[in-house]
Amino acid sequence: MHLGTDIIEIQRIKRSMERHPAFCARILTPREREYAERRRDKAAFVAGRFVAKEAVVKCLGLGLRGF
Repeated sequence: MHLGTDIIEIQRIKRSMERHPAFCARILTPREREYAERRRDKAAFVAGRFVAKEAVVKCLGLGLRGF
């Protein structure tokens, strides 16, 4: 069993969101996108979801494209 902590820079996610309008659509479900729109700090929410999903796909050995 492997255990680890994933850390991401929120500004990096924020830049990705600004540069690539489809970024959120690629990594969030419609329900998550709806919830993110109501958040004051949308980038922090998206970063948290991204890092959580990335950890799951790493654990499953899939990679984000295979998920």
